[in-house]
Amino acid sequence: MKRQSEFDDKLRADYVQEAKELLADAESCCLLLEKDQGNRDLTDRIFRMIHTVKGIGSLAAFDSFTRFAHKFEGLLSQICAGTLAINSAIIELMFEANDVLRDWLNALEQDYSQEWDTSATVSKLALYATSQSPKAAADKSLGFFDDLPASLIRETRRFAVLLVDDDADILELYENYLEGMPISTLRALDGREALAILNKQVPDLMVFDLRMPNMGGIELLGYVRKKFPDIPVIFVSGFSDRADIISMLNMGAFAFLNKPVKREQFLNEVRNGLRDRTTRQNVLKLTQLNFMAFLTLAKISHSRDPAQKSENEAKMKSILDDIVVLQNSILEVKFSDLLVD
Repeated sequence: MKRQSEFDDKLRADYVQEAKELLADAESCCLLLEKDQGNRDLTDRIFRMIHTVKGIGSLAAFDSFTRFAHKFEGLLSQICAGTLAINSAIIELMFEANDVLRDWLNALEQDYSQEWDTSATVSKLALYATSQSPKAAADKSLGFFDDLPASLIRETRRFAVLLVDDDADILELYENYLEGMPISTLRALDGREALAILNKQVPDLMVFDLRMPNMGGIELLGYVRKKFPDIPVIFVSGFSDRADIISMLNMGAFAFLNKPVKREQFLNEVRNGLRDRTTRQNVLKLTQLNFMAFLTLAKISHSRDPAQKSENEAKMKSILDDIVVLQNSILEVKFSDLLVD
């Protein structure tokens, strides 16, 4: 128990120092943002810093501190998503929220159980809180399903996408991004919940956070790849390093996106993942049909019964028709420029 206590104290001490550096960088970005309010790179950097402060703060068991950081992150998330325009009042609130986190860290440095009065700043943040995230409806410029091959659009079924993130607000954001698409969503707050869902339903694509309680994204990917090796998995995370990304790619991750992820980036990778999934399924079907064609041709060649031979010839024609449809579907996805209407 003593060793565990010493480990926890070391973790908290290291976290406080790292978080103070992140908040100092965030303050510098806010100063630059005052002079260049349209700079999206600055708002994205601030979001990632606060997201990191929040995420690691929860691991250090600074629960109240983390909850306040989450409220600040909510404001930044709206800015990054384009649902809240930056102005002088919002920048001033960003400075204030950052100062609260910095002052609270200074107090935590002396006493890890230190609480802080954040009520005034929380009230201001609440003024900008919204349950409305950007909608994905009717934005033709993004070309999501609009520029998918006709063979995919003709499918009457809805694609199923499993979304896994320990932040319910992020899951809601993704669902709003996908609104209006022929997609049904499944959601889980950690890897264990995701595995329970996968035991009941197999999705066409999965979106994972990297760091989650109970089971993180890379561990979850390990389980998924054993049972569902061909389902595309997209990682979206604010925590990553080169080693993480290499591990994901080596294990067969389809793509990696940094938080805060923009809607256009998100939809583009979802579209590409569904293209890949559908093409793989069609190639498998084509292989099966080619084998059926081989067997049917053998039956035709060796058949002495005219009625049986006629039946197999009709079956062969149906198989060949299906092969042509599948071949065109695959070409339409991979080599659309070679096809002429």
